[in-house]
Amino acid sequence: MPFSIQLLPFSKTGTASEVTVEISKNSDLLTLLYTIKKFQIEKPVTLSDFQISNNLRTDELWKHTCFEIFIGTEDSDEYWEFNFSTSGKWNCYHFDNYRKEMTQEPDTALLMFSAIQDNQDALFNIKVKLPKNLANKNKLLSSPAVIVESIQNGMRNFEYYASSHKNNKPDFHRKDARTVIIRQ
Repeated sequence: MPFSIQLLPFSKTGTASEVTVEISKNSDLLTLLYTIKKFQIEKPVTLSDFQISNNLRTDELWKHTCFEIFIGTEDSDEYWEFNFSTSGKWNCYHFDNYRKEMTQEPDTALLMFSAIQDNQDALFNIKVKLPKNLANKNKLLSSPAVIVESIQNGMRNFEYYASSHKNNKPDFHRKDARTVIIRQ
């Protein structure tokens, strides 16, 4: 059953008025609908800007505006990091432990990415095939997050939104940050 949560800004000066994500899991399918109110980018995102392809798997997407979700289980320290950019590029990584042994996860696929921007609001609808280690679990722990890049007075700025912030700097990899429970 889908559910929605509001993501919290790391600092009090976030330019987006509201960031939410709706999450649903059905077997090996994870659906994410990110909504950003007052989303400021230079040009609107349109479906013609990208095509879904595993060839669009790209590293370091977090260096620009990026939608993320970190997923693990209660009984293990291993976790997966999914990254999606506004351009349709994406990737998924597996970690054995906190920021350790990062490898690109081969057992996943981006099935759908669509974007709609109207005035200053944007919706990003994402569907991915979950790796088998996550697909067969009835309860997953997750930390959805959004990194928003903006240019203000000629300077690049980053805003960080997440379901919780557990440190004095944004760190979505922490196990204690995975506070959002995803069920079948």
